Amino acid sequence: MADTTNRPARPQRLVGAWWGPAVGLSALGFYASATIPGDTPTREIYFNIPDGAWAVYVFMAALVGLLVYGFVRHASLWTIGQPTPGILKDIPHRLRNAVRMGLAQDKVRRDRYAGIMHWCIFSSITVLTLVTAQVALEADLPVSFLHGPYYLFFSFYGDLFGVIGLIGVGMALNRRYFSQMHRIRWDERLEDHLIIVGLGLVLLSGFFVEAARIMVTELEQHPDWARWSFGAFTLAKGLDIFGFEEHQLLSFHAYSWWFHVSMAFGWLGLIVFTRLDHIFFAPVNAFFLRPDSPGRLTKIENIEEQEVFGVGFIQDFTWKQLFELDACVRCGRCTEVCPANISGQPLSPMH
Repeated sequence: MADTTNRPARPQRLVGAWWGPAVGLSALGFYASATIPGDTPTREIYFNIPDGAWAVYVFMAALVGLLVYGFVRHASLWTIGQPTPGILKDIPHRLRNAVRMGLAQDKVRRDRYAGIMHWCIFSSITVLTLVTAQVALEADLPVSFLHGPYYLFFSFYGDLFGVIGLIGVGMALNRRYFSQMHRIRWDERLEDHLIIVGLGLVLLSGFFVEAARIMVTELEQHPDWARWSFGAFTLAKGLDIFGFEEHQLLSFHAYSWWFHVSMAFGWLGLIVFTRLDHIFFAPVNAFFLRPDSPGRLTKIENIEEQEVFGVGFIQDFTWKQLFELDACVRCGRCTEVCPANISGQPLSPMH
């Protein structure tokens, strides 16, 4: 019988345990916002930014065009690969893989620190995207829902996941620049710094934009509303001690808004050129994983008639293997556990 006494316990991986605190706080915020008295809480969309609407959609059109270009660019590589038989067999199992490993980040959470860090960043991006989408719906459609108790709840969970995102960015900065985990620096590139620093600037500038608006429209007029945006409210109270004039706050708000929007769309544009594309590729790659044993060698059909064995040119890879290369995030785990590398041989699967 194999000796398991020294084997480290595998950490429990429950999706609910990760989402529980944030969902609980959001539910508490919704209940409290529904019981607040007074005038109808709301805010002006594109406050102090008269050209905000057209600018957002110009940026959006450019981003969509860039994403389409990026997909075509990647697909042109995949299409030169060899066919992958049976890629669409056992669809239910593949869908479970996509959810478990792609969305729930099952493998990432085996490293508890990385699991918390990725959850903070992923949940923040997801929720704040929904927050932005709701603002766009309120601005462009003949519907009005960002008012009253829901507006307060909206303000609360927007700030909540903004803070959660900053926690994740802080953890990422600590791991990249201060921790002893050397494998994440084995293939360090400029894009790695742009991704994490850029996301931090997007989140921070968003709080400054909201704080400036609160100082002009809510800090004195409607302090009970402002408190629901607890992150921006705290920042606004800190800035208020400097005694800025209203025209200064309006100028600061406008400059901050343009910086925030430009940074946000610029950061999203990194998806096309950096490993940030794993936001989309990771769930798809998990879907395409073999449903049988991953380590099993694939049978070579008609081996007597084959003229080439292995890979001599890029065209000899299957299209799925080429897709896997695009989905790689250069985390270094493959090299870290490679038996040849561990034994001191000059072999690194990562490179």
